[in-house]
Amino acid sequence: MAAQYTSPAVKDLWSQVMEEFVAEVTKAIESERLRGAAPEGIPAHDLATSLNWMVERVLFTTFSGQTPGVPEERLLDTLVPIFMSAVYGRAEA
Repeated sequence: MAAQYTSPAVKDLWSQVMEEFVAEVTKAIESERLRGAAPEGIPAHDLATSLNWMVERVLFTTFSGQTPGVPEERLLDTLVPIFMSAVYGRAEA
């Protein structure tokens, strides 16, 4: 992960990966809104971008040992409710 700050090739590759993640999450949010399971709100692409970068940074800090960080054993218990609340307006879908 740190190489993305020093290597243009790694930075470009990671940007492509994140673009794909954002596109998939955007589609999922839009689909959930169309079926009435998720409320309208922040534009889906903006929400997907923000959630994906948030998750990326939390994972990076945890796995690189930076502080403050979320302990690895609590990552899912922390990130999933945040993600679900942002998309559905509640911690469970």
